[in-house]
Amino acid sequence: MLAKVGNAPFVLVVEGQNLNTGLGCRFGTWLLERGHAPKFKVMAVTKPGDGGIPEHIPHQGLDPDSILEKIKELGKKQ
Repeated sequence: MLAKVGNAPFVLVVEGQNLNTGLGCRFGTWLLERGHAPKFKVMAVTKPGDGGIPEHIPHQGLDPDSILEKIKELGKKQ
């Protein structure tokens, strides 16, 4: 699966964990260790706040509109 994902034009990991310690940073490392280097971004928790409330997701920039914006950004040809 990592090879399949690693051959994609881009990878976006969106998670409700901390940006520095969550799955995203580990996933990027796993891809690199296996020789894959697609465009890569992680969207995760970066601001203090109470988790588990509806306001938490947009407060962290993890709402659907923010995710779509990041996908469009990653999908642009350079």
